[in-house]
Amino acid sequence: MLSESIMVRRQELDREKGFVWLDLEGGGDIALIEDLLRRRGWIGGRAKVEKIEQAGEGNMNLVMRVYVKGNEGRGESGRRMILKQGRPWVEKYPEIAAPWERVGQEYEVYRVIRDIVGVREWVPGVVGYDDGMRMLGLEDLGEGLGIDAFYQGKGMDEEEVDWLAGVLKRLHGAELSKEVREGLQNEDMRRLNYEYLFVQPLNRGGENDERLDGFEKGLLAVVKDLRRDEPLREGVRELGEIYMDVEGRGGVLLHGDYYPGSWHRPIKVRNESIRGRRGVLDWEFSFVGHRSVDLGVFVGHAAMSKQKIDVVERFLAVYESVGDSVMSGFAGNEVIRRLAGVAQLPIEKSDGWRAEMLVRAREAIVNGDWRALWR
Repeated sequence: MLSESIMVRRQELDREKGFVWLDLEGGGDIALIEDLLRRRGWIGGRAKVEKIEQAGEGNMNLVMRVYVKGNEGRGESGRRMILKQGRPWVEKYPEIAAPWERVGQEYEVYRVIRDIVGVREWVPGVVGYDDGMRMLGLEDLGEGLGIDAFYQGKGMDEEEVDWLAGVLKRLHGAELSKEVREGLQNEDMRRLNYEYLFVQPLNRGGENDERLDGFEKGLLAVVKDLRRDEPLREGVRELGEIYMDVEGRGGVLLHGDYYPGSWHRPIKVRNESIRGRRGVLDWEFSFVGHRSVDLGVFVGHAAMSKQKIDVVERFLAVYESVGDSVMSGFAGNEVIRRLAGVAQLPIEKSDGWRAEMLVRAREAIVNGDWRALWR
């Protein structure tokens, strides 16, 4: 349910000339989408929109897949594209207000990435951007594995680990001008994320408390113990300061949310045919900051998806990092925020596993050792 302040903002937007809310209810308004795309030159004059549907989870934004037919001369027969519209709230949690400019920020990141060899090949091509509608058009990378598969035993082979580490290494190694650095601070999105990364999970009387014992019996008691752990709270506070540092300690371009939900992993059929192509998606959290943010998020999700420790060792070797205490802290914090916070993962109900992982995460933060997540 939308909060009262967001409802007021929505009513204001409804009165803006030329502004349209994209909608998937009832299959969506195909004629409206076709008209929007044609007037912006994103499809040809004779092309037709055949179908629209939801694309992926759509956690932050409304995301739809558009099927286009016709205009064979322009290569549009059977073409598909992705439309993203950011609204002044989080799409999955509409009671949470969110920066409305985030899709525009993502567009700016794509503009920077197009000059980074070894990264630009792995992001969707940009069809167009409409600032008035906060609408971004992107290439559709095709069929991919759902995020559920990652947490239900679908491991990563060496080639995929090498790819993920290589993309991140080249992203972090990109030379950025002063102008680009200043334009990619993304402070509004960082402030939003800060609350759910470093405050809400260990906040007494957290908004997610009533759900915790449903994931695992006795989990709330474990989380309450962590909230009384002063060394842990101090460690998380320090991580939050690094995350929000406007000077961008470490000074590299980050993805900002480098986890399986942001990776497009193509479906393989009979180990031969591949549907879709590989890619890294959802750059709205990107900013210039400490490289350990991205590294730690990867490590945390490798642990939560029960990958072997060898996966992380190989990832760090390709990236050329030994994994320091700061990275270890971000890895542990990612585990805590995902298992104790609002942004839960598609992990089945457990019997003691979540509690054990939270204790390990505490050790990774306090002792600065990411390997604690596998002990």
